[in-house]
Amino acid sequence: IRAGNPPTNPQLLDHLTNEFIESGFDTRHVLRLITTSRTYSLSHETNKFNEDDQLNYSHALPRRLPAEVIYDAVHRVTGALSKLPGMPPGTRAVAATDAGVKLPDGFLDNLGRPARESACECERLTDLQLGPVMALISGPTIGDAISDAENDLTSLVGKQEKDHDLVEEIFLRSLSRYPTEVELKVFDEMRGSMEQDHENMLERLVAAEAEWSESFPSLEQKRLEKLEELKAQLADREKKIAPEREKLAQERQSKIDSATKAIETAKQGLPKKANDFIAKHQDSNEWFPLAATQAKSTANVKLIPQDDRSLRAEGVADKATYTLDFSTRLTAISGVRIEAMSDETLSQKGPGAVGNFVVTEVELTRVKGKTRKPVKIAKGYADFLQSGFKIELAYDGQKGNQNAWAAAGAVGVGHWASFALAEPLTLEPNERLEMRLYQNHNAKKHLLGRFRVSVSTDTDQIRLGLNETLASISRTVEEARSDGQKATLNQYVEVVDSEFQKLRTKLNEVRKAVPPDTEVVRLGKAIKRFSAETPIDPALVRLRADVEASKSQIQNARRTGAEDLIWALVNSPAFLFNH
Repeated sequence: IRAGNPPTNPQLLDHLTNEFIESGFDTRHVLRLITTSRTYSLSHETNKFNEDDQLNYSHALPRRLPAEVIYDAVHRVTGALSKLPGMPPGTRAVAATDAGVKLPDGFLDNLGRPARESACECERLTDLQLGPVMALISGPTIGDAISDAENDLTSLVGKQEKDHDLVEEIFLRSLSRYPTEVELKVFDEMRGSMEQDHENMLERLVAAEAEWSESFPSLEQKRLEKLEELKAQLADREKKIAPEREKLAQERQSKIDSATKAIETAKQGLPKKANDFIAKHQDSNEWFPLAATQAKSTANVKLIPQDDRSLRAEGVADKATYTLDFSTRLTAISGVRIEAMSDETLSQKGPGAVGNFVVTEVELTRVKGKTRKPVKIAKGYADFLQSGFKIELAYDGQKGNQNAWAAAGAVGVGHWASFALAEPLTLEPNERLEMRLYQNHNAKKHLLGRFRVSVSTDTDQIRLGLNETLASISRTVEEARSDGQKATLNQYVEVVDSEFQKLRTKLNEVRKAVPPDTEVVRLGKAIKRFSAETPIDPALVRLRADVEASKSQIQNARRTGAEDLIWALVNSPAFLFNH
């Protein structure tokens, strides 16, 4: 009832309004007036004078029941307990909280339940297309309700000793009327044909079994002959291509040896590359590692403080956000550094939980009580970036960037990113610095496994510099460095150096196995297929299953008849339509 939908008969609406008021707002009285009226009682059948009338109520307009009503009616008729996903058992479909409550077979949606995206009646569909028809005739929603062992059919069959009494009860439940003599006769014929149908099926099964017993030995002999033929063809093919395969294998090994030798030769120049790297970056800022006063993560991940002020992530999650709080008396903080640290306990030694990691956004905030002030990052640097990634995207305000800071291609060693603040930062008393590391990459579990945060108060420009491990090595003169320090430095340079990455890529390429011969592959698949015993004729398998099902139905013939009757009635226009 709304202004945009005026009544077609205002006088009638006024009359019903008065009746409702004068009856003391008796809803039943008004419903009785409507349902006992001549107009309401009109048949949907038309004649030549009113067949095109859609406005004057000269005949009833058949309308299919709404999807939810059909669902509830079927469960009411069968006495089965409704099982809507996410709703308590027994909940009616008309009481479902929203359109998100969906049945596995799409029963409600197929029958036109609206998506509830608007208030328009046009959202609901009531026609019968192929989808709705199949959902009714053969869909599991109807089938499960009828065959449910805990529905009312078993008790009905037990209470109604006579078939006609059982039929009457089902008709009253389904159509609110008694069956006609013709309908009772049809049911009797159906019940009488069940035994004969079962006998006919048994005869077909016996014939099919005999036919299969006769044909199986011949089919099996042909299979074995074909299998031996294929094995011979495979042996001939392998013998024929053996020289060429050996040549290809030797060429592959030669390429592997050459690529391996190139890497070994390049390693001789590692000390110089390492010294050049140290010399380039050792003129760095001074950094002060901070211990987090509080560290937490979303998802199923815990951040565990370590003795070196780093944090170790424990737990598994596809995506997560790390939130860290820091308190410091350092003044005029000009830069922040995040070290992604390698760890023997991580996959591929980290620094990510799966070797690699992806930080999609770094967010800094000053927090005092409920007051929050963002801290702007002006520039960022990373020691290594995965191909196609940019460190600038790690502080652009977009938490879902997919190519900000990552280290694929150089895992197993530590990496770091240094960020220069737009303005020097000095925390006030009771003020803390909050850092949030967003890791929202589409690749699963790409989280930082172990990491550490440091700050710098240098007035000079913030540069990339070195992480704590390499900075410590750089402060030791080359002659005094231990073998362990040299190995750590050389390993890092070997992992990130572009020349070594190209050499490793080439080695991985030549290590690929020689592609298999296509004919050998084909013959191998055929041999595997013919190695299995000749499968039973699918038609015979189906017939065996049908006979077993028929046996069960014959043993419960009255319930089977009741199920068939209900199935027929709920698929009839008399059940599905208002008349």
